Amino acid sequence: MTQPAFTVTSDFDGTLFDPNLKAFIAWYYNAQTTSLLNSHNIPFILNTGRPIWDTFSDVQIAAAGMKKPDVVVYGAGTKIVWRRGNTYELDEEWEKIMQKTGWNKAKILKAIQPILKEYNAALFDTHNEYMTRIWINKIPVEELNKFVKAVLSVVSDTKVLRTEQILLPNTEVIFSGYLLLIPSTAGKDVGMKHVLNTLRPKANLVFGDALVDLPMLMDASSEGYAVNPTAMARMELKNTKVTILEGSPPENILRIITSKLNIEKSIRNSPYRSVSSSFFSILEPFIYPKLTSDQLSLKGLELVQHSITKKHLGGMFLLVQGLLLDVFDGLRARKSPKLTSDNGQLIDGYSDRMKEYVQLANRKHYDSAISCFLPSIARARAEAIGSVVPEFDSAGGSALSRNVKLVKSYFLSSVGNVDGSNRVDKSIYLSNMQTFHNRKSLAKSFSWSNLKKYDRPSVQRLLFYISLLQSKANEQKVENSELNEALKEYMKINIEKLKNDLKITFPKINH
Repeated sequence: MTQPAFTVTSDFDGTLFDPNLKAFIAWYYNAQTTSLLNSHNIPFILNTGRPIWDTFSDVQIAAAGMKKPDVVVYGAGTKIVWRRGNTYELDEEWEKIMQKTGWNKAKILKAIQPILKEYNAALFDTHNEYMTRIWINKIPVEELNKFVKAVLSVVSDTKVLRTEQILLPNTEVIFSGYLLLIPSTAGKDVGMKHVLNTLRPKANLVFGDALVDLPMLMDASSEGYAVNPTAMARMELKNTKVTILEGSPPENILRIITSKLNIEKSIRNSPYRSVSSSFFSILEPFIYPKLTSDQLSLKGLELVQHSITKKHLGGMFLLVQGLLLDVFDGLRARKSPKLTSDNGQLIDGYSDRMKEYVQLANRKHYDSAISCFLPSIARARAEAIGSVVPEFDSAGGSALSRNVKLVKSYFLSSVGNVDGSNRVDKSIYLSNMQTFHNRKSLAKSFSWSNLKKYDRPSVQRLLFYISLLQSKANEQKVENSELNEALKEYMKINIEKLKNDLKITFPKINH
């Protein structure tokens, strides 16, 4: 077996999938992670507290955008299976280790019955001979500690793990979830080490979010990342080497793996296109086959411009076609890089922002139209100093979110619901401004006097988007005070002087 550069070990519930997130967002990032794991032959170890792992579990992980695990450590380290094609084979060596514990589930269940009644706790069958689950809801931590102590006083060779239940009250002082009773020689960390002894990777990245994940996160031979951890897990992680990552767990996992692989975004290789490529690559050769990727970008803008002169289904067809070309131009750029100009990403960015601008300006929503440039400016500004900027923002100011809203607004307008269309267009302004401020906060150390020291492609994008903003903001009088305040810094910048000083060029766009 070839020694892998590294392995990825991850919990599932609350880590790869979180019901607090929109399902598409989890899938969006996990699908990219799957692509990276497959293309770089990185073994994926799923390490879950679920008592069993069956066909339905595979369906769930596929729905979340993740590949089938190469290894599943389940039952909090009591069971291990290895994938062989489309089936799983039990790790016989680990099974023998568990059998030697002599752990007697029936005896333990009998011993803890009086304690369950005293604490109003419920027993859940696990269909796993090496695990017992006790359900307990909204119990103060002090009482929980007494409960655990009482259980341990009547059983031997047993470990009691706490795992919080998603979507139920869990704070630093209140616990809701399961107590997992397993053999003292088991555990997520122990099962993981058994797998690593076989794979022998050079490094192991570990991701988790809850109390039950802490032992594997704090494993001395691994790199632990607590993704949006629970309140109690966060407390326990203080003064440890585990890195705490806030925000979307799937997004953070992708970012860490991408960083570990030392991958840089290639031209027009946005995450959206990377995920979409598998769906659209078969169609790409038939979409305006004689056009280069740059020409395809501008063709998309042309179709969107034509859509605003049409009505009903005819206009909707042109609009959707124009927006979808944003996927195909990226596919063509990667397929035939020699046919893509050095400034292809700027041409693509120009087309995308102008698609948004012309639609909103045509409907007289100039504030919303101008605001579409601001998230891109703030993103380039943050990336110039090395900050990692999420593709999706909680405020919904991403290009994908705007396009969804623009299609909705066009539809409402075409069926005569002008008020509904206006509300959608105004919401674009609000989400753009919030995303602008969120992204700008990632670049607090940015200084205009240090442009030469910053990432050059990001600075080029920053100045390019500001030039577009200036040209459009000067066409209309901006009366919105909030928008004026946001524009103030950028409207006074002398773009031509900075271009000359930095020896930066912009593409010549004849459109």
